[in-house]
Amino acid sequence: MNIECSANFILMQLLIKEVLYKAQYRGTRELDCIFKQFLERYKDNALKCWNMGDWQLFLELLNCTEEDLTKWFIHDQELPDQFKRFSFVLLDAWRGKQFVIYDLEDMDLWSEGLAFWLKTLSGKGINVGLVGDLGAGKTALCKLLISKITNIDISDIKSPTFNIIQEYSNEHIKIIHADLYRLKTVDDLFDLEFMDYVNSSDYLVLTEWPQLAEPYVSKNYIKIIITLQKNDEGIMYRNVTINNE
Repeated sequence: MNIECSANFILMQLLIKEVLYKAQYRGTRELDCIFKQFLERYKDNALKCWNMGDWQLFLELLNCTEEDLTKWFIHDQELPDQFKRFSFVLLDAWRGKQFVIYDLEDMDLWSEGLAFWLKTLSGKGINVGLVGDLGAGKTALCKLLISKITNIDISDIKSPTFNIIQEYSNEHIKIIHADLYRLKTVDDLFDLEFMDYVNSSDYLVLTEWPQLAEPYVSKNYIKIIITLQKNDEGIMYRNVTINNE
């Protein structure tokens, strides 16, 4: 390890130490509960996969005023854009909650928090099923998540409609992107060895049209339901519900 790397490592450790201390002693009981949940559920994985920028931004969040933090978390107001990546990590508000997404820019910003949370869960064998009609945006969301988690250019991420299964990875995580729309029987799942991915702790599995496989997913299943709707002005939008089953 050269001198520069050694210095960066020491700075990183000091930064993490400061963050973890502040996360335990924010001052109010409600906020302490929120950050305590983070420590209990995600600290070990965060230590493995967060970079210096992630920890610095988290420290900025911790240094915000009690008033602002309370407004964002206790009163369920949206986090400012720069902190959106922590929205799923810090709150269980995603469970059963509905989100309204009007355009691809909205989806890009919303997916940042979801991607950061899934990256933080890496190594736990997470299965994500995406349900919705044709054109609802399942593939678009998967591509955004894969790109944000692995840093692969989104133009290099292909739809698995014809191949059924695509695999992506970096040094921290392996991702399977599957589209089960054309499969007819459970035997097809086993012929493709799809259930090996589902039952492994090594993969994050993103599955479009997951209904055929759902009865056999026994752990860590997150279901995302996307529906296209139209408001009173005739503007189309996506209503997204996330459930942890």
